[in-house]
Amino acid sequence: TGISYISPELTKGGIKTMSKELIPAGIEVAMDIGSSEVRYVDLITNEKSTGGNEYLDIVDGRDLSRYEGYTRDIEDNLELFVTQTGGQDSDFENEVRYLQGSLLHQVSATVRKPNSLTGKVRQTSTYRNIITTLTIMAYKKGLTKIQPVVGILIPPSEFFSGEGEYLKSRLAGTYKVRVPRLDYALEIEILQDKITVQPEGFAAFGYFFTETERDMDEFANARILSIDIGASTTDITVVDSLRAVNHAFETFRFGGNKMVTKFSELYSRENRGNKPDFKTCERAIATGLLKRGAIDVDVQRYVEGAKEDYARTLFTNLGEYFTSKEILPESLDMVMFLGGGSLPTVAPGEILPKVPSVGEYIMKEINQVSEHTKGLFIDNARWANVEGLVIAMGRD
Repeated sequence: TGISYISPELTKGGIKTMSKELIPAGIEVAMDIGSSEVRYVDLITNEKSTGGNEYLDIVDGRDLSRYEGYTRDIEDNLELFVTQTGGQDSDFENEVRYLQGSLLHQVSATVRKPNSLTGKVRQTSTYRNIITTLTIMAYKKGLTKIQPVVGILIPPSEFFSGEGEYLKSRLAGTYKVRVPRLDYALEIEILQDKITVQPEGFAAFGYFFTETERDMDEFANARILSIDIGASTTDITVVDSLRAVNHAFETFRFGGNKMVTKFSELYSRENRGNKPDFKTCERAIATGLLKRGAIDVDVQRYVEGAKEDYARTLFTNLGEYFTSKEILPESLDMVMFLGGGSLPTVAPGEILPKVPSVGEYIMKEINQVSEHTKGLFIDNARWANVEGLVIAMGRD
């Protein structure tokens, strides 16, 4: 088929990597940097955090909106000054950024804005989010100088094209951080050999085998397609006989936000053009309920329509992908679903989903051309990748 194989490969302990001697660094962290939030695990405390709410904690839990001069467009109350030395192709020198409600919406007039067509490794926002996350962690721990151990996830299409090495060389260096409002200063020294980079999607396999205690022999000869649905992208990975398949990686430039947009469109069409805001639509996709004043309205059928639309779009793209990668759909034994976009719709306080995972809709499409292919749905799909990264970093 013209398909070849390259590392990494899976072992009993998760993803096989070169061992690293961890030094007392104060900060050891595994990060999953998405387009709408940062998920990270503190490897010392095993605490999980999601960037986007952390800004409330950094000012002792006080809502920044109470400060005089607050605006929701540009938060100028909590300035973060950063300079970098020693890194490659530095975009940090003498720049000022602002910490907003989300770690992923920092603003700088001099830094190019992230573009959905630009890979994660080449986006300046990726590095700003790494430094911001490290700053928040250090501040909470009362540290003023750190040499962190850092794990980063990047799309498989970038990892297997060598972009991981570029990320390491660009991120490495010494950072001087000042947060004037808090009278806080921090020095961050990032060493290149203390950075671990792993591919999204593939990292989750290590988590899957560790958490479920499944016998790897069961998958020794299986070909598995991994579909990782993020907010703005969907990453595709193929694992054959527990090894990643070279040239079989793809990143589609749409993700869970497509379902949100379609939901808004469907709802508006039948409700006199009324379009709820994005956050309200996100909640509707997650819960099947739409907030209208003081009450929640059941919007299950609109959520179903949005998921069906995403499944059709993805299946069309998968058809082109299978052809270009010379992969026969019937050669797939399993399809694994990951990422926040793959979660079922569950109302608050309920156990059973109102609407199944979008993966169920995708499997209906796939099973039309390959009846024997099974869907593999992972518990904790939103955190599976970063948990797999923790395993790859030699921690469990």
